[in-house]
Amino acid sequence: MFSPEEVLKIHKDNGAEIHAPINIFTNNIKIVKGIILDWDGVFTNGIKGENDHSGFSEIDAMGLNLLRFSLWNRVKIMPQIFIVTGMHNPSAVAFARRESLTAVYQGVKQKDKAIQHIKENFNTVPKELICVFDDVLDMAMAKDCALRFLVNRKSNPLFIKYVKNKKWCDYITSSNSGENPVREICEFLIGIGGNYEKTLDDRINFASNYTQYWEERKAIIPNNYEL
Repeated sequence: MFSPEEVLKIHKDNGAEIHAPINIFTNNIKIVKGIILDWDGVFTNGIKGENDHSGFSEIDAMGLNLLRFSLWNRVKIMPQIFIVTGMHNPSAVAFARRESLTAVYQGVKQKDKAIQHIKENFNTVPKELICVFDDVLDMAMAKDCALRFLVNRKSNPLFIKYVKNKKWCDYITSSNSGENPVREICEFLIGIGGNYEKTLDDRINFASNYTQYWEERKAIIPNNYEL
């Protein structure tokens, strides 16, 4: 089994920047109820055409499923997964349906409004959320979350420096936008939670606990909000 210290070292050696003490990760992973993610620049490289809707990667999808199973295994309660995007994106909605996510928020320009809606409708506060983000519009929802993961991008070094100066991120990915940063973050979180090998073993063998998780997951019908 990987120790939290090993997980930290492996990811740092891979190029990630860690901006929080290890106990912040190990303690907060125990209390989180869900994950909130931006779409463009997180699941994608952010490139679009006039009629082009950005897609997603199976590599990130597997990572998110494994992380969800890893968190579920602790208390047998399904973690909430929210996508919050400033655009109207059919791909994000399709992904949420396929992966049985909790909700998609579309057309959200003030993303703290999504945080407030989640608090009021899902009984979850920012300090119970992991946030994955990449750009300026995301800061209002990211800054107060329990664990904050900034997706790296070499084209905005001043923004990254700004976020670090504000102490608004705990981890900066080695992967850039479009290079499966979601998978990187999920691997880190499963590892830091201490059950990486068990999570993979149970998934590979379709163990009884994974079957139970899978049946509960399939029963979820995502909500679709426009704020």
